[in-house]
Amino acid sequence: MLSVNFFENKLQFNILIHKGAHVEVVYRSKTIVAGTKEQCFKKICEVVKGLDGLGRKEIYFHIMNMTVSDSAFCFDVIYFKEHLSILKSQSKSYIEIKTGLYNLFA
Repeated sequence: MLSVNFFENKLQFNILIHKGAHVEVVYRSKTIVAGTKEQCFKKICEVVKGLDGLGRKEIYFHIMNMTVSDSAFCFDVIYFKEHLSILKSQSKSYIEIKTGLYNLFA
């Protein structure tokens, strides 16, 4: 069972991109999935589709760089922004994607 509070109207997820193409999706300081960007996005889709069945929600995704000067980070950000934008267009919920302001080592 996921540690996501499905009764909450406003949910915030952090997508943490680590060196070596390792990604974590975190909700309220708990990792709900870790692995490749494809594995993480698949789980994000499952969560959003589950939330859509419960009414209109506000879902925020913060894409965060957890590495210092990793060039692969840019490609991972583009991957998540593009895929989340497609998911946003298919979802009943309000989805916002935030990048750039949340880099820990900018």
